[in-house]
Formats: sequence, structure tokens, C-alpha cells
Amino acid sequence: MLIRHEFGPEGAAYVRSYLESNESMGKRVGRLLLAHHDIDSGITWAFVPVDSPLDRRTAFEEGGLSPASTPSWEEHVAGWLLHQLRQQSPMARVLLVEGAYQRRTDGWLQKRPDDPAVFCSDDVYRYETAETAPGDVHRWLGGAAWRPDVGIITTLPQGTDRLINRQYLSLEELEEMAVNASSIVVGAWDDEAFFFWQPSGG
Repeated sequence: MLIRHEFGPEGAAYVRSYLESNESMGKRVGRLLLAHHDIDSGITWAFVPVDSPLDRRTAFEEGGLSPASTPSWEEHVAGWLLHQLRQQSPMARVLLVEGAYQRRTDGWLQKRPDDPAVFCSDDVYRYETAETAPGDVHRWLGGAAWRPDVGIITTLPQGTDRLINRQYLSLEELEEMAVNASSIVVGAWDDEAFFFWQPSGG
């Protein structure tokens, strides 16, 4: 059984370190989030096994939080993401995920043309909307310090009513989406589970 557990300063420190790892790899979203959001003043939380020891919950970079695989993790996260995407907003909401190792020239993009992805320069961003509900989130959302993929729930750039598969985002559009992020989703426990940041009161 999973429960929602909120973290203290150690959670914010982990998110900040994770975003810095993303930035150190030459990616964009980590840097933009650090520049436009006060990570320390936000709320960090995760779905964790109810019987997991407190010291294991804060060992974010070590695997083995759960002694056995917990398939309900994906179900919990997918349900929460869909709820966030369906919330009322003046602009349509989207889940955008920056792949730390993915490049526009990767072969899988040609082999899987229906997988929704957009580009900013050579960087690849997977995305989902309320209409294309995130089902198989564990396949492309998550990560660890050694693969710092970063997901955000945000709104579409001004003047855009939807993303089109394989379109290009400008740097200004990507920055606007980072500024408007209402949630940050990263991986934790050595890519075993998901970790969330939201602004305080958000």
C-alpha cells in the first residue's frame, strides 16, 4: 500500500541537486526551473510504501525503498498526473518531459513516429495531455542523478492551442513553459519511483 509522504528541507535539497545535475548535462529545463522557482519554499512529496522506514524514505539516491516491486506506483502516479492535467486552467495543460540523454537524431524517433515528442534545438521533450492520458508513465518519466530527466506540468505557450508531434519549440516558448510550471516531477530512489515538487499552496 502506498501513502503520500511530504518531506522537509531534505526534499527541496534533493530536487535542487537533481535539477543541477540536469543543467550540468547541458540540458535546459533544470536551469530554467532553478532560475524562476524558489525550490526551497515549495512542497516536496512522493508516494511511498506505508511500511517503509523513515530513513529509507530520505535516501533518495539509493534503490530498495520497497522490498518488492510495487506496480501500483505507476497507477498512483498516472492517476495523479491525469487529475492535474484535467484541472481548470485558462490555458491547456500539458506534461512535458525533458530526456537527459535523448537527441533529435535518435533512431527510436524515426522508428516510433507516433510517440509524441517536440524539440527545442536538438533536445527532445516527450509530452502528454488530458486527451492522451499518461498510462505507461514508468517507461519515460522518472530518472535519477545519473539520468536526470525532468518532467513539468505546465500550460501551453501563449498563442498555442496544442502541441503538434515533432514540432519545434523556441527557447522563449520553453522558458515560458518552465516559468508556468505548477509541478515538477523527477525520479528518485535510483529510478525506482517518482518525486514531486509544487509551489507552496499550489
